[in-house]
Amino acid sequence: MGTDDRTNIEPSSIYTSSVTQPDQLDFQPVFTNVDKLPPYSLLPGITMQSVAGKKIMMTWVTIVPNATVPEHQHPQEQSGVVLEGVLTLHIGGESHELGPGDIYTIPPNMPHSAVSKEGCKVLDIFSPAREDFLPYAVH
Repeated sequence: MGTDDRTNIEPSSIYTSSVTQPDQLDFQPVFTNVDKLPPYSLLPGITMQSVAGKKIMMTWVTIVPNATVPEHQHPQEQSGVVLEGVLTLHIGGESHELGPGDIYTIPPNMPHSAVSKEGCKVLDIFSPAREDFLPYAVH
């Protein structure tokens, strides 16, 4: 399918008519507000709030000025968007300065780190969910 064909997708190709019954669900749906998610901190100057399904996790991250996320890696894919402030993301030997609305993706097992000189808020999405964050997540 070429890029020009994306707007001509038949509805039947993206939606199915089968209905999942409540007793067939892998997890129960969650409806909440980010302000109601319990905060937790695994690193100084960094506060997180997470919600998870079975195969995906959303984590709101607040980084105070000059706090650093040290280099690390994990088996999950990671995508994120900067919501407020500026984040400097170090990945693959390069540094990227990201501001509100900027989006990034990080492949599994790729070392990365981050710092925010002025502080920032970021929404990170992990697939599958990060097992080390699950005890703190609403799910």
